[in-house]
Amino acid sequence: MTELVRELGLAVEINLDYKNDLRFASINVKLVTADEIENAISKLMEKENQSSEGIKQKVKEMGEKCKIAVKEGGSSYNSVGRFIEDVMNNTHSS
Repeated sequence: MTELVRELGLAVEINLDYKNDLRFASINVKLVTADEIENAISKLMEKENQSSEGIKQKVKEMGEKCKIAVKEGGSSYNSVGRFIEDVMNNTHSS
């Protein structure tokens, strides 16, 4: 799950085995059962019903944080600038 999904509480964890390399599927891979999926969906729906206002507030807060990050001097702004500089410094002219 991404950090944003975790932060907003918009998902529940079922099983992380999907990250396994499928070429080695015969080695100790656990399948997700219908009951596990049903329980996870029920938890998510219950959670959303109980805290839809909380989710809206978190989305608003994340929106504000994103605006700050992309403004000049913000973390995303600076990261993109460093990336562009790195690309320019590592590009060889013909």
